[in-house]
Amino acid sequence: ASIGVAQSDPADADELEILRRADIAMYKAKSEGKNRKCAYDAGFDVERAEAQAIASELRCIIRDKQMEIAFQPVVSTRDMRISGVEALARWPQLSSRSVNAQRFVEVAETAGLIDDLGELILDKACASARNWPELRLAVNISAVQLNNPRFVERAMAIIESHNIPTHRIEFEITETSLIRDAERAKQVFKELQRYGIKVALDDFGTGFSSIGYLRTFHFDRIKIDRSIISKVLSNPAELAIVQGTLLVARGLSADVTAEGVERQDEVAVLKLAGCTELQGYYFHKPMPATAISELLATRKAREEERARA
Repeated sequence: ASIGVAQSDPADADELEILRRADIAMYKAKSEGKNRKCAYDAGFDVERAEAQAIASELRCIIRDKQMEIAFQPVVSTRDMRISGVEALARWPQLSSRSVNAQRFVEVAETAGLIDDLGELILDKACASARNWPELRLAVNISAVQLNNPRFVERAMAIIESHNIPTHRIEFEITETSLIRDAERAKQVFKELQRYGIKVALDDFGTGFSSIGYLRTFHFDRIKIDRSIISKVLSNPAELAIVQGTLLVARGLSADVTAEGVERQDEVAVLKLAGCTELQGYYFHKPMPATAISELLATRKAREEERARA
């Protein structure tokens, strides 16, 4: 259970107001995970009003299917070709406000909209990815989605509606999300993997990483966070983390992707270390689906020209 606490001088607030504040603090505690305690702060009222406004607009965005999807390519170290894309939800540009993905996902989770939002993102991502049969599609999921007993059923229905083979789909989830209900997550991952869908641990190194943790969940892929990758050239300890992760991953038959690669010298070190894939601004920024199609068309034209030469 989560607990909200509010204290006040009787002259400042009556019983109903104190209960209201405690209620706000309780929801704040719930948003931070299970079994938390939170004391009321006046800033919570401002946060709540903002969250309610975002939730109201988000309902309309979901209803009208206006959420935008950008795709960031992932490159294989074997041949340095694009091997997949990660779908990234973006708040509509036509909106009067700008909301980053972390914020609107948090609001969706607390407002009971995350299932509908997640399904919309998967549906729109699959609609684009069906045009790129050679690429893997990675989609981020929330731990709250895993609590829906119909999550796997609904995800499979969407994937099948676009005639995409399940081996091309990969769901990414962060370490911190898993801590909410590890047993439930483990159960859902097994079910997804039985259907051929891959499961990736995203942002590895930012949470409570441990070898036992990796072994428990049987991830198909481990994505090492930019906070570690950015220091591999300057800090031997960070490079050792990458090398150790790769060693463990090989033992678990998992692939390893380095996230946030921004420099040529990082590419060289990470390839030498044994990363199977690289992702970051050095290669490609997130882009609309049309740009991915253009990249693939250009690559195909070059290969055909090379074959004729």
